[in-house]
Amino acid sequence: MRVRLPVNLGERLRTLVTRGNAVFFSLGAVYIRSDKLSKKVQQELGHELPFAPRGQAFVRWGRRFSHGTDIALLITGVGRLGNSILQTLNTRTLAGVLDTKETYYHRFDAVENKCLFLGDGITLRKLSILNPGASGRPRLIWRTYALHSDTPLHNPQNVEFGAVKKTLRDLLIPSHALLEKTPRDCLTIYLRSGDVFSHKPEPHYAQPPWAFYEKVLEFKPWSRVEIVAEDRGNPTYEPILGWCSERDIPVDVLGANLEDAVHAVVRSTHLISARGTFIPSLLFLTDDTKEVFQFHDEKSPLMGGANLSLWRVTDKDGGYVASVMARNWANTEAQRTLMLDYPADSLSEIVRMP
Repeated sequence: MRVRLPVNLGERLRTLVTRGNAVFFSLGAVYIRSDKLSKKVQQELGHELPFAPRGQAFVRWGRRFSHGTDIALLITGVGRLGNSILQTLNTRTLAGVLDTKETYYHRFDAVENKCLFLGDGITLRKLSILNPGASGRPRLIWRTYALHSDTPLHNPQNVEFGAVKKTLRDLLIPSHALLEKTPRDCLTIYLRSGDVFSHKPEPHYAQPPWAFYEKVLEFKPWSRVEIVAEDRGNPTYEPILGWCSERDIPVDVLGANLEDAVHAVVRSTHLISARGTFIPSLLFLTDDTKEVFQFHDEKSPLMGGANLSLWRVTDKDGGYVASVMARNWANTEAQRTLMLDYPADSLSEIVRMP
């Protein structure tokens, strides 16, 4: 009898072999976790980067005299688009502190697993199981998620990140310069939905209340509104549609897939930002002139370009922030109701940020 193996067995075996918590096989060698060296490297990183993300040191097993770099960096898992941009920026920073040119990832689907050139001779490439040949095998691999928060380790506007910015822009939004911009009286609303409104959401990704969107909708006489959303799960989706319908303002619903969402954000001239890393990361890459409206949060360093005019509405009474934005978002019925019912007079007016 002939046994048929699952089609994805090869990928499963690769994952099992290359991602072990105590031992893994990559670059033609066996790497074994060293808790002693993990502590040492973490301390050394901490001296230069107080908020350095946690990681683990894996040492190559076997003969020690073979050639190759002393240390390499491995991103243990690349996040979604916004987080992946932050991780790449942080990889550039971590590589500089660790004094290595060799950085790796397991999978980076957004760039089709291509090699990324991060400047100063630093490359970020897909980790191979096989012996890399002439480039040698590192003595030690520092494995980390390369992410501490939604803020990069160093100011992304600094000149050393120019190569990272260009590389990611060319791969993630290669045709952005050719996109026709929306009219100046068109408002693009990016609504975060999807996993934020699942049964087990990220606790720090609470979204703005309807009253915030209403203030921005009333801010200017918009001729058209675009809603960019993965689905209709955000409770403010229907009120936005209803507000526009009552005033005969046409609405375009966009963002059914990632490419459409990216293009809608890039071509916008007036944009409402959701909470998260997606919008700040795209704005960092594009350098396009925009007016951006956001709720309560301070300005992200990713949005530090002179091309952006930033406007903010804050929760002046503090009730909304305390109820859903204190790392306590759980998508409960009470929190969803508050998103719709929180009074507009508890919010500030729209103020331009410095």
